[in-house]
Amino acid sequence: MEYYHSFIAATYNPISNRPLHNSQSSITFLQFSPNTLFLAAVSLDTSITLHVQDEQKSHIYHNHGHCMNDFSSITAILFTEDRHTNKQRLFSCNSDGYLIEYCIDPLRQYPFIIQSQMNLVEYPSYVSSLVLYSIDKTTDYLLCSINNGRIKFFDINSKKCRHTVQAIDHSFPQIKVWLNDCEDILNRSYLVYRTSNKIGVMKLPGTGHSNEYDMILAHPTGVRLVDVTSCHNLLISCGEKDNCIFLWKFNRISMEKRLENQPIESNLEVKQFQSLFYYIQLQDASNLTIEQFISLPLIIDFTRALGIYISEGQIQELYDEQCFKKNILDPNQIKIDFHETTRIFYNHFANNTDQMSIDDIVKSVFDEYKVSMNAKINIQSLAQTLMTNGEKMTIDELHEAFGILDIFNDQVNSIDSLPSELDLDGFIHLFSPKLKT
Repeated sequence: MEYYHSFIAATYNPISNRPLHNSQSSITFLQFSPNTLFLAAVSLDTSITLHVQDEQKSHIYHNHGHCMNDFSSITAILFTEDRHTNKQRLFSCNSDGYLIEYCIDPLRQYPFIIQSQMNLVEYPSYVSSLVLYSIDKTTDYLLCSINNGRIKFFDINSKKCRHTVQAIDHSFPQIKVWLNDCEDILNRSYLVYRTSNKIGVMKLPGTGHSNEYDMILAHPTGVRLVDVTSCHNLLISCGEKDNCIFLWKFNRISMEKRLENQPIESNLEVKQFQSLFYYIQLQDASNLTIEQFISLPLIIDFTRALGIYISEGQIQELYDEQCFKKNILDPNQIKIDFHETTRIFYNHFANNTDQMSIDDIVKSVFDEYKVSMNAKINIQSLAQTLMTNGEKMTIDELHEAFGILDIFNDQVNSIDSLPSELDLDGFIHLFSPKLKT
């Protein structure tokens, strides 16, 4: 990318001296609805205030409602418009990983309240930026940039994640969909993003291949904002401390040549993965052959063998995505080769920069299974759950797992000999070997 720089200043007088917002906290996000009838303001006190346009004077906005998020701060906000009904839709994400949609009623018959919410990503991951994107001009997706460098394509109507791609190995706080060529939106749409000091572009929808990205050091002291010009090849970036605004010229021809040449990555790590790909097929004693394809659920064994924690929610999301893409209802019927296995691994699980610590995992298990009355956990009840729910464990597998964690010793050599109930400190002490003395 080439760049030009310019310095532009402009002054505007307010059209009304009456302030719209009366919160005691600073404003962190401000956005109009696509039809400009609504204005949403997010403040540091984790609240959203919705303003509605006056019916007679378009420059006047009235306070329509106030909605508090009592648990965590808001990290992203987006106003969209339903392509079929023209209904205005407001979404936000918070630091706990939840995606929230609000009730927007232009007739003011219903209050401004939370309409629905779902856990989009698991803590400590969260969505840092939201934009709208359509692949086929019929389905609208929320493109969600996650703080671990992933992009999720969320179908706002089915409320399912349909595609996940690992872009870079660190977060980008701002993304923009860039329609580089308005006559060929499907093949020439890009995602523009910024990191702490770089700006970059990514081919949409993307597979995660390194040739689909281009990134340049834009402002060594930090990038504050980036924007694009639709249907043109210009980007603009604003520095954090260098007092500069740069215009960048995107070389689309060079990018398209890179996209045409996407060799399969070959390095030492990939070769080690290939050995693991064959090894997991031999875990079943009845299987004495090595195949070029494995069933989709085996990628869970593949990932866990690399020491990466995967939750049931992440597994289900992967199954939903792959069943949707391949139009197959049963994930066990989906077959993937080595190349697709590694691509799924990189896009969904490889970057564990923001993985939960052992203590966090143990605490989450305790919170899930503790008895609310005395805030203690029953070990025998937990063991029974592990043997009956989810990926069911046998009693021998359970004893083996407890042995690996050094829970058993000369005095305690079985689950029955463990304390019947434990508080949080005792539970962490039992299941976190690094805390033992």
